[in-house]
Amino acid sequence: MLPKDLSKQLFKVDSEIQIINYGDDKLGFEIFIFDQKQGDSNNIEHVCLAVEDRSAFLDKCRTMDIKTIQVPKGDAVVVFIQDYDGNLFEIKSVP
Repeated sequence: MLPKDLSKQLFKVDSEIQIINYGDDKLGFEIFIFDQKQGDSNNIEHVCLAVEDRSAFLDKCRTMDIKTIQVPKGDAVVVFIQDYDGNLFEIKSVP
């Protein structure tokens, strides 16, 4: 489950969101189960990208005025960017 506080900060959704994980050591999918109401503008659809140097990538995004969203989660930080069309991309570091 994605806790309510995280879903609110990341997606502006005021509820828990169920997540189902599929994959192996080379490819992974997180399927978000969410009862989105018709006409609801909150968008949880996103793609996750793994980059070599997340800090450098985010610095480049900021210089291009691409919105970044950073939310603490325990000892880590969940990072999203939002492109000019409103599409969301979660940004992780390559393991």
